[in-house]
Amino acid sequence: MNKFVKTLLALMLFFSFGYWSIYIKSAPDIQQDIESRTHNALHSAGYNSIKATVKGRYVILNGTVANEKLRAVVEKTALVEGVRFIENNLVVSKNVATSDYYLQIEKKGNTLDLKGNISDAITHHNFIAFIMNTFKTNAVNDQLIEKKAPPNNWTSITRNGVDALKNLEAGMVRISSTAIELSGEVSTPAVQKQIISNLKSRLPKNVQATTRLSITKNTIIKKPTIKKPMTTINEEKE
Repeated sequence: MNKFVKTLLALMLFFSFGYWSIYIKSAPDIQQDIESRTHNALHSAGYNSIKATVKGRYVILNGTVANEKLRAVVEKTALVEGVRFIENNLVVSKNVATSDYYLQIEKKGNTLDLKGNISDAITHHNFIAFIMNTFKTNAVNDQLIEKKAPPNNWTSITRNGVDALKNLEAGMVRISSTAIELSGEVSTPAVQKQIISNLKSRLPKNVQATTRLSITKNTIIKKPTIKKPMTTINEEKE
């Protein structure tokens, strides 16, 4: 074996060992990151009963859903950045008791992301039209799932949540039968105070409101101009 071949083999072994060392060290961190983001995505969408097992960049879904459409939606939700393959073992069963009725709307610029439940097809159609008219936009990402038997006062609670979100510069409202969570940015402290006051005063007593609102950083508060007193010079008469 000549010197050139020996050198080539040594270089190949060196780079192979280096690559393997980096991969072994980074693999657990990558898996942990994907696992955290996958669980957060499922939780944020209300799929708390779904079990997600992460192995490297491979995600396995187990659980029961009400229909095929929801099965596909859950898979799409779990497909976070970095995931290469999802094994969807979700079982469709019409008898499944799904998670609590909820609605989540996220406002990002002129775009709205809708997730959660809606009672039927007609209500679904009318609600999307209402949302487009309220926010003056056609950019609506509709992921609502039709589900019968909404909670009592659902229409009223939903409208209160939509009205609050409408006055935010950007943010999200999540509505359930017992709570409204509102977070995002507002233009001024006065608007912040008014939104919180309106939301809490209009909700039924059994619905709790939680708000996390911050003032937009781009808002410039002008400092009052302080005028300096004018000095007069009295000339002595000769």
